[in-house]
Amino acid sequence: VIGILAGMKESSRKAIRAKGRGGGNAATENQRRKIYRLTQELGWDKPARVDGLCRKMFKVDKVEWLDYMQCSKLIEALKSMLGRQNAH
Repeated sequence: VIGILAGMKESSRKAIRAKGRGGGNAATENQRRKIYRLTQELGWDKPARVDGLCRKMFKVDKVEWLDYMQCSKLIEALKSMLGRQNAH
């Protein structure tokens, strides 16, 4: 019984990991692609960094949960950060 439960627990973890960063608001899919491109240009290799910025700016835990206007503001903030980084 314990082995079966452990196997079920591990398979659910794999399913969560396989899901990855998919999902989210379909209306903001293109904006999220832009956000992820900008984070790559900034050298942010961990998704937790942009999620942390979402938490700080909008009190929302994940980029996938932002609405259209929030995504627009995040894109502008990332562009500004990239501009400052490139200026140095």
